[in-house]
Amino acid sequence: MVSAPIGANAKLSDLKRDMIGQLFNAHFRIENSNGDTSFSLTDLERKIVEKADSFVFLPIPVGMKDLHFKEAKTLFRELFKATSLIVGKQTKDPKLRLDQDNEDSPNKPIVFVNHNKCWDPFFELIDHMHQLGTIRQKPEELITKVDTIDEAIRVLEAAHDQKVNKTVLHGHEHDKKNISQAKILAGQKGREKPDFNVCVFCSASTRNPELINIAKVLGNKIATKGWGLVSGMGCTGMMGAVVEGANEIIITENKGWVGGSNLPRIINMEGLPERYDALWLKDDIYTRMEKMIEESQALVIMPGGTGTVQELMALLLLKHAHEDKSKPYLMRDKNYGSKPIVLVNYTVTDSHGNEKKFWDPLVKLADTYGFKKDFIVVDTVKDAVAALDNHNKHKKAPHR
Repeated sequence: MVSAPIGANAKLSDLKRDMIGQLFNAHFRIENSNGDTSFSLTDLERKIVEKADSFVFLPIPVGMKDLHFKEAKTLFRELFKATSLIVGKQTKDPKLRLDQDNEDSPNKPIVFVNHNKCWDPFFELIDHMHQLGTIRQKPEELITKVDTIDEAIRVLEAAHDQKVNKTVLHGHEHDKKNISQAKILAGQKGREKPDFNVCVFCSASTRNPELINIAKVLGNKIATKGWGLVSGMGCTGMMGAVVEGANEIIITENKGWVGGSNLPRIINMEGLPERYDALWLKDDIYTRMEKMIEESQALVIMPGGTGTVQELMALLLLKHAHEDKSKPYLMRDKNYGSKPIVLVNYTVTDSHGNEKKFWDPLVKLADTYGFKKDFIVVDTVKDAVAALDNHNKHKKAPHR
């Protein structure tokens, strides 16, 4: 798959056409990830994951100030696709293996042609999260950075050789575990779902005790308000802590509700919380995300890794999915556009003792592409709850 949106920059467009020509001359079949289809999460899964054996992201413009928002939004979709592929790697999506039937198979390569250093802000975001402990892998373990299309072709040829020469794919197929109905029902308590539910996106992998604590505090506060918590239904990192915090209040004060969506393969890796009120099993990360959005009235972005970045990017793109009247609006949730997105830009201390705003690189990136007005940035959990409370009260107030 080649990601190559052709924009207003004529020189860059000519360069990308030349690069695509070189790929074609090297006898690669090219599937363009762009096109005239509407943006939807499930279409993304089918189009860029199932059909391709490798992924190449060609250069994009460095500056966005001269671009119309529609063009900037198209380019932002490329960042979302790239992030989604990285998340797929991290969650061991079999569709991203060169040999889907072999769990030891190498992954399909994700290659960025960084000819004009256009991808540097994206790389810096990934490196920033790695330094702060919400991405365990180093950036070079997830993606391949090259400067020229010739380098990209060599990476693709090596991947092709691995795919056709099965002798390099060592190992055997591991036993596939299934989630039993008994395991699902063991934690499910089935309290009545409230009218106001907050979806929390955050890290499932961090071991930072400070971040885990603020997630637990947020879960406490959501349940104390009598609101519902919608999560990715993991039991590790911040994701586990936010559910634990809500459950404490549910058990001791009989307030709140916990539900969420997850994939069987991720549950097998990370487990389930001890108690919850609803679990929606999905087959892929895209329909999982869509279900979490549908079941919520507000959305919170806490510190996280590439999965959390992917989720914010999807939320921002879906906010504008209805603007092209020539394409159908594919979100089943017709009220999505009115749901607030609250991003907690918490101050953390890195391994060198320096204080950093966790989401500064992501806020800057979203602002660059014109999405600044689409989410609320706060510094603390307390401020996030206040923003949610204000929205909920305004929603309940009678309109005159």
